[in-house]
Amino acid sequence: MRARAAVNFPGDLWSQGDDFHAMEWQRAAQLASMHRIALGDALRAIDDGMRAGWARPGTLQATVAPCRPRPVY
Repeated sequence: MRARAAVNFPGDLWSQGDDFHAMEWQRAAQLASMHRIALGDALRAIDDGMRAGWARPGTLQATVAPCRPRPVY
């Protein structure tokens, strides 16, 4: 999802993060529906995993990129 967001918004780190989290939310909603659990529980599982240090691909930063005008695509 991060790679797709980078393709969707090249050079715009804030929009990449925003796009990634929109995809993450959609995936959590799909999983919640598939497993018949509340969306909040699915999102909480993601949050709990992040706090517990679950392995994740690549190097992710726990920061937010500044919001700037988008470059022309």
